[in-house]
Amino acid sequence: MVMGNFKKKFSPDRLDKAAFAGIIALSASIVVLSVFFRGHTPAGAIAGGYAEGAVQQPLSAEAEARIKQIKNIIEGGGDPAKAEGLIKDAIAQYPYEAEFYMLMGDMYMREQKPLSAVSRYKEAVDLDPDYADKTSNLFEGGKIRVALREAKHKLQAALAKDPDNARLKKAKSDLYYLLRRLAGSCG
Repeated sequence: MVMGNFKKKFSPDRLDKAAFAGIIALSASIVVLSVFFRGHTPAGAIAGGYAEGAVQQPLSAEAEARIKQIKNIIEGGGDPAKAEGLIKDAIAQYPYEAEFYMLMGDMYMREQKPLSAVSRYKEAVDLDPDYADKTSNLFEGGKIRVALREAKHKLQAALAKDPDNARLKKAKSDLYYLLRRLAGSCG
């Protein structure tokens, strides 16, 4: 008698049956997908070799030689046009190597073009976040902060004259992006 009363009060309706069927179908599809795709990496999951957790490959001897040559030109006060040409060629050959973008930023700082330097430093930090990580041995926060400070003054003056300039708005966006990245490094 008690059992009959229970069935009457709590009999599942169509919505309950549909929900239960949906749960069974989702569970079955999860099991099927996990069995068939175990160990497979989707195509393009590690595009460019800079995926999360991927180990960056060391530079070739040729790239190391180029970096050394460019540093000598920049630090020795050599021809900026020659250095810029070498860096642009290197970026064309190694588009995912952050060091060349840092060198371009350094060259722009030597030429006292902090807005251009900030843009290049942003690209370098995007490619290799260690440049903004205080715990890394690649940390370049001091150099980047100097560029940001100089760029901020120039940017404020330029935006006061032309507040609708898209290039200046992009530079402002890059500046604040780098400030946030450096602040996040606790440096």
